Amino acid sequence: MIIYKNILSQLKDAGYNTTRIRKEKILPQSTLQRLRNSDPISTETLNIICTLLDCQPGDILEYIPDTSPNTETVEAFAEIATGNGTHFKGNTKNLFQNLQESED
Repeated sequence: MIIYKNILSQLKDAGYNTTRIRKEKILPQSTLQRLRNSDPISTETLNIICTLLDCQPGDILEYIPDTSPNTETVEAFAEIATGNGTHFKGNTKNLFQNLQESED
């Protein structure tokens, strides 16, 4: 899971409080709410924030591994074992061969 490292606080410290952000239409109110709720934001928004803060994405984002995989991941791994399904077809050997070929 990706979490935000106090982006609104960092923006405020850089002179961009939420009033200024809304007044100057730097980011829409809905995006500010997404940041407050730790909801996903677009790469365009991330670019704007990094520009304002003169930082790299890693300075304001943190990856924390999920404690349990989501349903789609569990289903995908089950399909690897059986070789049937919507995520993967064939056996594990074929899967890894296809992945290697797609990287070339």
